[in-house]
Order: sequence, then C-alpha cells, then structure tokens
Amino acid sequence: MREIFENELNEIRNNISKLMDLVNNAINQASQSLLNGDIVLAQKIIDKDKEIDKLQSQISEDCIKSLALQQPVASDLRLLVGILHICDSLERMGDFAVHLSEFVLYSYHDKAYTNEFKNDIEQLANNADNICKLVIKLYNSREVKLLDEVVNTDNKTNDIYYKVNELVRQDKFNGSTKNAVDIALIVRFYERFGDHAIAIGRQYLYIVTGQYILQQVNIND
Repeated sequence: MREIFENELNEIRNNISKLMDLVNNAINQASQSLLNGDIVLAQKIIDKDKEIDKLQSQISEDCIKSLALQQPVASDLRLLVGILHICDSLERMGDFAVHLSEFVLYSYHDKAYTNEFKNDIEQLANNADNICKLVIKLYNSREVKLLDEVVNTDNKTNDIYYKVNELVRQDKFNGSTKNAVDIALIVRFYERFGDHAIAIGRQYLYIVTGQYILQQVNIND
C-alpha cells in the first residue's frame, strides 16, 4: 500500500511541476502579446488556459482521492493539503495571464496602455517571469530561503503598482479615462499574480517545515 501511495504522490508532484511550467509560459507569452499588441498570440494563450484548468482539476481530484483512501498523516498530509492550495493559486495565476491577453484582443490594433507606461509594463513582465522561476526553483530545490527572494521581487511589483495608480490619477495624465482604467487593471493583474506566487511559497514552506513563516523570511501581507 505504501508503494502505491508513493507512486500517487510522485505523480501529483510531477503534475504540479508541469502546471508551474505552463503558468510560467502563459505569463511570459501574455506579457509578450501585451507589449507587442499581438492578438494572435493573445488568443493562443486564452485557448491554452483550458490545459491549465484541466491539469489543475486533475491534481485536485488526485489529492482528494489520496486524502480519502490513504488517510495520510504528518508530512504526507501537509503535502496533499498544501498542494491543493498551491494548485488553486497556480490556476488563478493562469487566469491573470488570460486577463492580460483579453486586453490585447479588446484593444485590437491599439495598445492597451499609453507609451509612458511601456517601461513599467516591461519591468512588471520581467518581475512576473522572475517570481515564477523563483517559485519553480523553490519547489524543485526545497530551499525555503528562496521565499525571501520571492517576496523581494513581489515588493518591486508592488512599488510599480502603487506608482502607476498614483500617476493615472494626476491631472497631468495625458490619456483618457478608459486609458487610466485599463492601465490600472493591467498593473493590478501583475500585482495579484505576485501575491499568488507568495501564497504558493508560504504553502510550500508549510509542506517542508510545518509552519507558514520562518523567522529569517520577511513576508508581507
């Protein structure tokens, strides 16, 4: 029975790794489509989200099945409960990639943001890629101190988020009200993407250590 259970856990671990890669690819392609106004790529991302949703559902079903049939305890129980939460966050991160792609489609051949925010979008895109890769590295290496780097990267995204929201509210902003709303939503999607990455880091910390916060790691809500 233990061998069967271990095989089930290994499949769940492998599928989470696949899901992380899918989400990382989705956010990178969404950023590319947003920066280049690529409506073809945007549609591909939206269509491919079905693959993310399907894998997320499969992992959740496998975790629930193992919880019901194997009745795990200790570290195995933490693993399955933690992965259920991680799975949900990854699915939401994939949704934010879709939301960004939808902006590209709705804008048609016009950019979804004004040129003055191009550098900010590029930095947010870079942060999203970095934070996703850090989470993948944390998952594969079990180096829980990497969570500190996840938080630091998310803080950079938060700084841009607050700065842009302040700029679009100022009288000197040259865009329309629609431009202001669009850019505010775009940076919000990146901000929430980072928040879910931190949530994944916390859950993995729980899986490895049995706690959500290490004293050395500065985690902000």
